[in-house]
Amino acid sequence: MPDYVAFVLYELALTWKKQLPFLWITTKKRLLYISMSRRLIDSILDSCLDGWSSYMTSLAMKEIDKQAREIARIWEIEDLNKPIIIEHEPGEKHTSPLGGPIEIKAPWL
Repeated sequence: MPDYVAFVLYELALTWKKQLPFLWITTKKRLLYISMSRRLIDSILDSCLDGWSSYMTSLAMKEIDKQAREIARIWEIEDLNKPIIIEHEPGEKHTSPLGGPIEIKAPWL
């Protein structure tokens, strides 16, 4: 069974279990119906749990991927606003114990 089908069945069984409390109240008239409904809901919950968890995991991972792309986009924008530092090789005119001259450029200007 595909994960999304198991997800839908599991969610429906949970809703049914929560929204229909009369199924859990035993009376003599409804005893067989209640027993069958309990078994059906419990078997759906047991058999669909793996598919439900796989589908929920995939949904969570899609959300995390979306957030990671947004963070990467923000970092790219921030990297464009950083100053550019250029180190030149030491030449005959510019010799010092610390190395050659350094330029700092502002890309936003």
